Amino acid sequence: RSFRELCGPHWNLTLETSLNVPSALFEKSVDVVDHYMVDVKDMNEAIYKAYTGQEATQMLSNLRRLADLGLQERVVVRLPLIEQYNTEADVEKSAERLTAMGFTHLDRFKYKTNIEK
Repeated sequence: RSFRELCGPHWNLTLETSLNVPSALFEKSVDVVDHYMVDVKDMNEAIYKAYTGQEATQMLSNLRRLADLGLQERVVVRLPLIEQYNTEADVEKSAERLTAMGFTHLDRFKYKTNIEK
């Protein structure tokens, strides 16, 4: 039985993800997940790699797939300002690229790096 069948029709499933997973695994989520919270870090591939240590290719491909499927309204894209990695201008450029892809739910925020104890 599928996960969706086990949950029943009354559950609203939200997946928080970076989308940096193999496409085949991502595709399995599309029929099960109601909403996505996608933390893209930054749409600039150099900034993404500097911060995560990973290539952005898979994340960008899966994000485009969500857009191609017309699922933008089911997605909140998280755009952090990450001290020493990106700037407000970088976040704005990411927002512009995402808006051009049809994403409208953008969550801009700042990572806290120096938390007092």
